[in-house]
Amino acid sequence: MEKILVELIKNYKDNDHSPDDLGLTNGKTGLGLAYFILSKYTKDQAFADKGFDMFDAVTENIAHINEINFSNGLAGIGWVIEWLVQNNFFEANTDEILEDVDNAIYKALMFAPDNNLSLGNGTLGKLLYFFKRMQSINANVNRFKTITHETCLIVLTDELRDKLMGDNGLLKKLKENSIPIDFRFLGHLIAFLSDFLNSKINEPTVETILYETIKVVSEILKAGEQNFKKRETGDFEFLAVCYFIAGKNHAHQYWQEQARNHIKLLNSVKYMSSTNINLIIPQLKIYSLTNQYFPEILNKSDCEELIFKDILGTDSLRSSHIFGNLLPFCNLCDYIDASAISELQLVYY
Repeated sequence: MEKILVELIKNYKDNDHSPDDLGLTNGKTGLGLAYFILSKYTKDQAFADKGFDMFDAVTENIAHINEINFSNGLAGIGWVIEWLVQNNFFEANTDEILEDVDNAIYKALMFAPDNNLSLGNGTLGKLLYFFKRMQSINANVNRFKTITHETCLIVLTDELRDKLMGDNGLLKKLKENSIPIDFRFLGHLIAFLSDFLNSKINEPTVETILYETIKVVSEILKAGEQNFKKRETGDFEFLAVCYFIAGKNHAHQYWQEQARNHIKLLNSVKYMSSTNINLIIPQLKIYSLTNQYFPEILNKSDCEELIFKDILGTDSLRSSHIFGNLLPFCNLCDYIDASAISELQLVYY
């Protein structure tokens, strides 16, 4: 794993590529975030300089961004800026920097409700943005701004309730097996709501959504135990770790215990092996996520052999411009078992 880390850092250090897109998943924002985190943990100012170059380009062109979503639009860009300031990567007044972003997302959610609930392209991404903004550390915060952010969070959680638990809601359809399971969305949902619940904003509604979704997640994981397929283990493992995170955030021991049992079973199933970078990256994310929460369970030797045996010594990493998708790293401060951070870790830690 240390070889993987060294190769990835080298890839970024030698990388002079600047994507055309500005967003988080495939653009300058994601690449800039990776550079800042690499700078912090390698103590190499050159990475920070590259990070500032990326964000200078983003701020210069942000007025031309029409998308609101988290993956490639204003919500993701604004969330990253707020995250970087709150984690002391640089100093700034985010109320000033993000004023136009706040206004654009506020208008969008008030006048053009989103039919998509996902983190990347819908309601959950806007929730994540305003929740992070509520946690800002700016001095002399305008009371009206705080009220506006709280109002947005209430509107968005009400929107989640209606679309998840209404007569034709998503949770009902999942129970009836009438639609495919979106493992990523369910995982993001329970992990976020269990954290957001501590804010006490719209608490009865948020708690109801969380508990009803957990019931569905539990049933999905139990049913999955009967017929795991190799190509599906990553999805189930992602959901099981999110189940554990929800239990941890909510101090719910039973959820944590059940999630741990699912992880133990899932790690008795062998990972797929592939030399395709597009298949390796999702496995790398799941490996990283599981390793952070269950280092004592994960069969590291099997994972390393099957997932990473062909990744070094090829041009896969050097030829792939990977942005927020693959970096930042987890556990970089120890340089031990460091691997690419998962999408969920990117959002929460």
